[in-house]
Amino acid sequence: PANIGIEDFDLNIVYSNALDNAMDACKKLPPGSERYINIDTYLRNDHLVLVMKNSYNGVIIKNGDELKSTKTELGRHGIGMGNMKRVVEKYDGHILIEADGGAFVLTLAMYCLADMVKAV
Repeated sequence: PANIGIEDFDLNIVYSNALDNAMDACKKLPPGSERYINIDTYLRNDHLVLVMKNSYNGVIIKNGDELKSTKTELGRHGIGMGNMKRVVEKYDGHILIEADGGAFVLTLAMYCLADMVKAV
């Protein structure tokens, strides 16, 4: 729908950071490895759901429960996941991160206008 009650700026934060992270993960794979990024977006109940699945090298670095950036310029990088979390929380949503067997899956769900979702 044209208007689902989520600001364009917020959608840009979510999609651009998720895609940037997926592309960076694919770049870290050794030559000859399968590289892929699958993006699926759909409306379910009163939520906009984004599922981004990509290949990665199997290395996840955490700081407690939080993912930590592997980028070297931490002053300029490593803030994307935090920005995505703030947007998702703004729309009473949630984030699920799964990593298994060379596949990294980011699932975001954000509450959107129920009237617009029902019109779809």
